[in-house]
Amino acid sequence: MEAGHHELDARGRGHRPGRRHLPRAVHLGREVTELLPCVEIDARGEAAGTVIWLHGLGASGHDFEPIVPLLQLPQARFVFPHAPTRGVTINGGLLMPAWYDIVTLGSAGGGEDADDVRESALLIEALIAREAARGIAASRVVLAGFSQGAAMALFVGHRHPEALRGIMVLSGYEVLAHTREAEGQAANRDTPLLSCHGTCDPMVPIARARAAYRAYAHPGRPAEWHELPIGHEVSPPEIVVIRDWLARRLAPEERPRRVLLAERQELGGTCVNTGCTPTKTMMASARAAHVARTAGRLGVETGPVRVDLAAVVRRKDDIVRQWRDSVERRLREAGDRLRLVRAHARFVGPREVEAGGERYRAEVVVVNAGARPIMPRIAGLDGVGALDNRRVMELTDVPPHLLVLGGGYIGCEFAQMFRRFGSEVTVIDHGDRLMAMEDADTSEAIRDVFAGEGIRLELPARVESVFRDEDEVVARLARGEVRGSHLLVAVGRRPNTDDLGADAAGIALDAHGFILVDDHYRTSAAGVYAVGDVTPGPQFTHASWDDHRLLFDHLMGRGGRKRSERLVPVTAFTDPQMARVGLTEREAQARGVVYEKAAMPFGAIARAVETGEAAGTLKALIDPATERVLGAAIVGAEAGELIHVFVAVMQAGATARAVVDAEMVHPTFAEGLQSLLLRLPRYAL
Repeated sequence: MEAGHHELDARGRGHRPGRRHLPRAVHLGREVTELLPCVEIDARGEAAGTVIWLHGLGASGHDFEPIVPLLQLPQARFVFPHAPTRGVTINGGLLMPAWYDIVTLGSAGGGEDADDVRESALLIEALIAREAARGIAASRVVLAGFSQGAAMALFVGHRHPEALRGIMVLSGYEVLAHTREAEGQAANRDTPLLSCHGTCDPMVPIARARAAYRAYAHPGRPAEWHELPIGHEVSPPEIVVIRDWLARRLAPEERPRRVLLAERQELGGTCVNTGCTPTKTMMASARAAHVARTAGRLGVETGPVRVDLAAVVRRKDDIVRQWRDSVERRLREAGDRLRLVRAHARFVGPREVEAGGERYRAEVVVVNAGARPIMPRIAGLDGVGALDNRRVMELTDVPPHLLVLGGGYIGCEFAQMFRRFGSEVTVIDHGDRLMAMEDADTSEAIRDVFAGEGIRLELPARVESVFRDEDEVVARLARGEVRGSHLLVAVGRRPNTDDLGADAAGIALDAHGFILVDDHYRTSAAGVYAVGDVTPGPQFTHASWDDHRLLFDHLMGRGGRKRSERLVPVTAFTDPQMARVGLTEREAQARGVVYEKAAMPFGAIARAVETGEAAGTLKALIDPATERVLGAAIVGAEAGELIHVFVAVMQAGATARAVVDAEMVHPTFAEGLQSLLLRLPRYAL
């Protein structure tokens, strides 16, 4: 028998030297004089906690013993007790290990022998008391179980008078549900709960498992529910869930958390340095120039408007520096528990990275390496001085004619920005419309605005090659050529995983190099998580920020939302802005989703007419059965602010009537959202 692994008999006598006399446990005035025999796997060194794991009907304490090495939790002691042997009525009275007799079967339960349940509860309580005598308080004990054992873990965990570290329910259900309220202990009301169940479980209906979870997963309790496409079993993906949940539960509390942050470029990442902050700062200057030039439409006469691009760039740099300095100051305030290494970091092994010539290991590694602009494989592109989003914002002279390759969100923002600075602008895209991810009516609204401002469009057009002809950049298309003074490439972004050492760490990537993660940002490598633009999904700062919030809650054991359950709104900061949340109409049709549509021009809003901001359109999709909002899209003034009305309604699970019945201030842009919904026959006055 290997070191750290032994069995205890019914009196707690070990089959090797060094055994200790075990105490008796008293519960509800009854005394347990003999402990259950157990399979034990000791921690390496001092135990940070104990997992008491209860097997299912007819099994034994050896059932889950092989899982322990896969959990990679050397700091934990595992105790696998053998259930008492008793006759089980539904199996013809056959004697077998069972925590209680099951007299009848039923999808709603109630067929368990109550006396057996309480007798086994005493025996399990005795094991918890035994851990306390060995120096592991109840607050460091996780009670776990599978099937019948899971039912017992939930039963005992809810009624134990001392707070436990956690309760883990695998393919389980609730027994003696009618006694839950009367017997529950406040000490374990908020104890973290993990429930996993197979969607194909033929033994325990998943509806019964869900009912048990909902009975205990009240607001404020860190609770996680995981459905897996399996039967009545524990699968490899489930083991990953269990491993990470137990790792958080059994992390040593007395050790302060220490963090190493490796950054090879500027602090603050893309948003602060080359994304949101600088672009929106420069777009504010571009809008000021546009408003001054077009003030005559409001009866205000101005003189010639000149843009000092060098001054615009200096203002942008000053604001970027403010935000960057703020990030650095906050890191300094973290003290010696956070170490900043200004170097490229790459994995050299599982949870081991090299940065600045040194190697570091950690129990948890978070990858937030971001992404960079794609430079497509176009003949001649390397030789024309093509600009990306960083370099185009470093220009100090207004380009005479800017060619923009890419008609997505970024390309459209820069196209309009430089047109308003005074450049001639041509947008080239292989698609037949701008912002191709959006519905056609949204794209058309933006196209109309661009046409009004003199932005030329080459759609659809594929660039075959580019070259320089003296001071001009020439883009050769299938149907001719386009000439300009500068070329901006904005065709997407690629993850920074080329030199990450993903193979050495065991991190799986998709075909495009993005790190594959699950609903809790776990990668294929134990203890390694990934967030932000390096993962598949929408590449927005607000999505990355939400990634960090969700991961933080997960690492702190707070449960909460899953990555796949969140709403990710979108805003392009063109003028007018384009904003959307939820399904597009095209997506709803592709999925066969039934919907009612409300649509109207932005110019139907009184305030839009009064302010001269009438361009745009509004649309909302409603579920006709539930009246919930399925999606909404707005092109119009401050659309990025307005969309949050629908974001809040959808996040809350409220119906569209919440907007219809609200008293909106007049005249505001927001009342236009109410007017939009009132165009539906069900809400029409």
